[in-house]
Amino acid sequence: AFRIFDISLLKLDASALISTVNPASSAIIEKLRSMTMNIVKGEGYKPNFTRDDLTDDLHAKAGFRLDTEIVTRQKIKQIIANIKKG
Repeated sequence: AFRIFDISLLKLDASALISTVNPASSAIIEKLRSMTMNIVKGEGYKPNFTRDDLTDDLHAKAGFRLDTEIVTRQKIKQIIANIKKG
């Protein structure tokens, strides 16, 4: 999840979300690192993190959700392709 959001934040105005002078930036980075996914063989990726206000905000800024259901490999590839396109 961290890598997907990392790519996504590069396309966003990241300064609006993460600022080097903002003490919350370390909390955002730690939250992104804690947002892991488990591989479910034959199905895709299952979120392995607890949804909270910060994860909701990150998903809203990124424009996609990873926390509501099993995400197929195809969907992950589609999210990454869309992010790269801009």
